[in-house]
Amino acid sequence: MPQDAFNLKYLTLELNSIFKGGKINRIVQPSEEEVIFTVYTGKSTQKLYVSVSPSCPRITVINSDKPSPLTAPNFCMLLRKHLLNATVNDISIIEFDRIVKIDLTPTSEFFDSQKKELYIELMGRYSNIILTENGKILGTNRGSFITNDVRALIVSKDYNYPPNSDKISPLDKKIVLEFCKFNNA
Repeated sequence: MPQDAFNLKYLTLELNSIFKGGKINRIVQPSEEEVIFTVYTGKSTQKLYVSVSPSCPRITVINSDKPSPLTAPNFCMLLRKHLLNATVNDISIIEFDRIVKIDLTPTSEFFDSQKKELYIELMGRYSNIILTENGKILGTNRGSFITNDVRALIVSKDYNYPPNSDKISPLDKKIVLEFCKFNNA
């Protein structure tokens, strides 16, 4: 089943109830398009699976392990550097788009924790995982120089959401009320 905005809205609520307050113990990247976060939630250990495969991008909880390569890819090393032992503060969907945002607070020896955000864009061939700190990109899964006409995903630049299409959000109360009035007339 595809993960559209309706499904993602409720999935993020469920993921938030599972992972909120948990600590990331392990990060593995079995393939270029997959990342698995092992999170200790205080009661049990859960695995958050993220795939940015163009054919089937998804985020879910898994029980099984996948074999990881002997040497970790660069993006996995970046995630480990910034997110190991980080606390999951919140998992949410951005507006009504297919972007999942994970708010994290990493622990530091110097106790100057900077909040980090992990954006998971589940948009077919444009799917990507982006790590940011204070709105600045620290790294991306699909190369650090991906550009298009509207936005550039370059390390140390500001993270911008993908361009908004001219679609009406079903969460806009004003539009919903007008639609109801129109149908009742």
